[in-house]
Amino acid sequence: MQLSAEGIQAEFDARTGLLDGFVVTDEGREVAPLHRAPWVGTGEEMPEDAAPLMATLGGDFFCAPFAESEGDSPLHGWPPNSTWSIVDREDHRLLAELDRPVSGARLAKELTLRDGHPFVYQCHTFHGGQGRVTVSNHANVSVGNGALIRTSPKLRWETPKTPQESDPAMGRSGLI
Repeated sequence: MQLSAEGIQAEFDARTGLLDGFVVTDEGREVAPLHRAPWVGTGEEMPEDAAPLMATLGGDFFCAPFAESEGDSPLHGWPPNSTWSIVDREDHRLLAELDRPVSGARLAKELTLRDGHPFVYQCHTFHGGQGRVTVSNHANVSVGNGALIRTSPKLRWETPKTPQESDPAMGRSGLI
């Protein structure tokens, strides 16, 4: 599902809540910083026990709980592993709701693009539920020539000390 405003476009995949296809046009140049896993779109079959998000891995997705599971949910919870229903949509804005609860709460996602702004404005809102849950926007970025990345203030940034895939022949980790 395509969203667009002057100088910016993005796509939303309701199968896993994935923000992808993010492209900003700057002085006639297209900048597309989001990365996809090398197997996405190749037809490579995922292992039976792979979480649904692995088939579309890339872009930016919301995790709750982050790096954990809740009940029978796959890693990173239901937000990147379950379908989302579109509640409202305009050319530059989308409101979607996760089809499964997170800690008993309904989860809403709002994506907004603004003319001349090189950003996707995201808002995730929990309605109801109980308890605490770790959350994260999980961006997959590829900037082969380097880049300055600016975000809102964060409480914590973390990168594993060792690659999750350590076989260089697999070519799937920037930490090797």
